Amino acid sequence: PEAWCEYVHMNKCVAGVQQEWWCHKDGCGSWFKIHRDTTTNLEKDMQEGKNDEQA
Repeated sequence: PEAWCEYVHMNKCVAGVQQEWWCHKDGCGSWFKIHRDTTTNLEKDMQEGKNDEQA
């Protein structure tokens, strides 16, 4: 449990473009792969994943 907590909460916040998975949990339930620039908080590229019904 401690290793998992460190993995989830103690990750490095690197400046620049990061790949992230986002979930539209309270809406359509879809997952999105986002490339977000952490220095500007702007999304660079988005690819739609699958929601729970499509999986």
